[in-house]
Amino acid sequence: HRWMATAAPGHDPHSAPPKTALLRRPASLTEFVGRDGSASRLLRLLTFLNDRDPLLCTSFCAEMPAACVVLGRGATEQFVAPCVKNALVDGDTRVVCAALYGMRRLADAGLL
Repeated sequence: HRWMATAAPGHDPHSAPPKTALLRRPASLTEFVGRDGSASRLLRLLTFLNDRDPLLCTSFCAEMPAACVVLGRGATEQFVAPCVKNALVDGDTRVVCAALYGMRRLADAGLL
């Protein structure tokens, strides 16, 4: 899927909006790429955090827990949860609030 490669991390100030759009509906994204390869493709979304855009990080923390249902507990604990935990100490309060919300969603889903 070349569309994921074009949304790879970078320093282009215009790159955050398409990345944020991909994070808005991770369940739909899973359906689009198919369940067989969804874990590896969804984990590529972790690279979006290299962008350092606060709104992108906010979207990741708030929306990625929906995709974690597909990823499962192991991948969530190993890859996603550490990223969300790191966001808990971000300097932007919006990111911290989204991280708290994301951790709650992960806990409520039994993924932590």
